Amino acid sequence: MKWLRPADVRSAGHTAEILGGSLLSLALRVFAVALTFVFNVLVARRFGAEGAGLYGLAITVITMSMTLALFGLDHASVKFVAAAQSVRAFWRVERLSVNAVLIVLALSTASAVAVYFSRTTLASEVFSEPGLKNLLAIMSIAIVPLALARLAAACLRAVKRLFAALMAESVLVPLMGTLILLAATDQTIEIAGIAHVSASIAAAIFGLSLWWRFVRRHHMPSPADNNERLAGDLARAGVPMMGIALADISSRWIVIYMIGILGEASDVGIFRVSLQIATLLGFLVIANNSIVAPKIAALYGAGNVAAIGQIWRFSVGLILALGIPASVLFMVFPTFLLSLFGPEFAAAQTTLQILVLGQLVNLATGPVGMILIMTGRERVSLANSAASALVVLVLSFMLLPNYGVDGAAAALAIGLGLRNIIAAYLVWRLVVAGIVVRGAT
Repeated sequence: MKWLRPADVRSAGHTAEILGGSLLSLALRVFAVALTFVFNVLVARRFGAEGAGLYGLAITVITMSMTLALFGLDHASVKFVAAAQSVRAFWRVERLSVNAVLIVLALSTASAVAVYFSRTTLASEVFSEPGLKNLLAIMSIAIVPLALARLAAACLRAVKRLFAALMAESVLVPLMGTLILLAATDQTIEIAGIAHVSASIAAAIFGLSLWWRFVRRHHMPSPADNNERLAGDLARAGVPMMGIALADISSRWIVIYMIGILGEASDVGIFRVSLQIATLLGFLVIANNSIVAPKIAALYGAGNVAAIGQIWRFSVGLILALGIPASVLFMVFPTFLLSLFGPEFAAAQTTLQILVLGQLVNLATGPVGMILIMTGRERVSLANSAASALVVLVLSFMLLPNYGVDGAAAALAIGLGLRNIIAAYLVWRLVVAGIVVRGAT
């Protein structure tokens, strides 16, 4: 985009901001993860492995539908809003966010309606779990507020309102969900769905309210001669980013769906608990991404590829310093961690250890996926993520029938590990060659 102009940036300032921001992000995400952990322990202990499995299937369907409804506009908004805000084009910030909200509102409503009316087919014919029907009916309501909360958080993150963004995206849903579940006396799994829906609505109201305050405070009239079609720019950028988001998380969905189809609801519950524990390590990368994404977009627009390389190296060092001790803990004491969810989960210690090994590759490569997206290489990242999902699908077919949830864990760990290694090679080429794709941003 022509309206980006070069900026002189000092690397020391970047590392200090990343360190400070990452620690704040990490602290809030650790709090959110702890709350999510408590919520899942409550679900597992109150409703058992079968109830946890039903909830896991429902949340997977809802997350997939929400991701489709976002249309990649959360990532696109970070990229475009950060760029516009860096040159103080606040009129563009306002127009970008309004267009994004309207698009996501329409798509998420359509997605929620689709899930609601297909609940019987999904429950009885796809997963052979009739008990899933009512839970899907309730949780389909959460698609709209979840999508809007995610979009508001992306916009807030783009303008460096990190605390507000993390509250809307990561903290409020598990916090309120846990409080509602603790207060509830209902012993049916549907109460977990009601808690999730209520918390999602609260997060959406919080995030959108704070974003609207920012927009009104920085209101700026649009130039009279402006004829930019920002909705079109967003949509064009959103399509590959939606594909990337879907491909990134489809690997986990594929495994959970395969277990749900070939196994029992209790198998889904056991695998999902192991995956949630292992994925705690991945939050270190996510926390770092929330800081570096807008910074990388601005640096790339300014043509400062060398600084991007410094940010990558610093980020990997920080992530490994924090992640390796936790990884050792997970590998040495898997039975203890799993038994917190209930005695029937303790047998999945090998599953957890395999998933942790996969996460170690994620830690060692750092924010490579986000760097590719923010430097105009969305289609390359999409192809890499899609290939990874295909590997997971093929390996799941090969390993699941004979090795059960351990085979599913191996399929996921191998697929995601290959994805991160290839992405790291692509980023290394970008940093070493110093290539800027003009017009990509």
